[in-house]
Amino acid sequence: AGGAVWAEMLAAATGRDVRSDLEACRRRGLLVLRGTSLLPGDEEYAWSHALLREAAYALLPKKDRARLHVAIAGRLEDLVPSGGRRVRALAASQREAAGDRAAAADLWLVSAREALGEAAGLECYEYAREARRLVPTVETRILAARALTGLARHAEALEEALAAVATPGLSPEQATRARVVLSIVHERRSDYPGACAAAEEDRRVRAQDR
Repeated sequence: AGGAVWAEMLAAATGRDVRSDLEACRRRGLLVLRGTSLLPGDEEYAWSHALLREAAYALLPKKDRARLHVAIAGRLEDLVPSGGRRVRALAASQREAAGDRAAAADLWLVSAREALGEAAGLECYEYAREARRLVPTVETRILAARALTGLARHAEALEEALAAVATPGLSPEQATRARVVLSIVHERRSDYPGACAAAEEDRRVRAQDR
């Protein structure tokens, strides 16, 4: 999974005990055993150089790569309750590597929402950006705008909010949420006329929809 290797995770994905293999790689300087692990109770190794990781990956037949990515993603998803959204984000990267862009985007999006709820703005923005890269939606724009506003990156937040409002085919609920976010962004930028204009536009559109 990326630049890390977990002993039990790899064993579950391959169906065999890999500890002796990992230790042999560590003794040869190919892997480094980390002092802490993202996955609770599982030893985490890191490749000593990115080129080694790429070389090892290139040795795998493509059909085996896809199978392993799916197996690892499923295992990571099972560990989300104990490992949290960073484990879910790892699962998203594995789903993408397996070719399932929609499932990966859904996982990124859930992680973005969770991060926003815990005021982890930078994480929220990064996860929302990953979700949008795979499956562009207004939800990713709204989350990004809210996260960037919390980070006081107001110019970027405004760009995201304007893009959200301009997204074609919005449902009434989505359009309202986009306009509310735009109003908030204007307010945080101390652009009170802009905030009032966005709020008034929202009231006007909702009145028409009744």
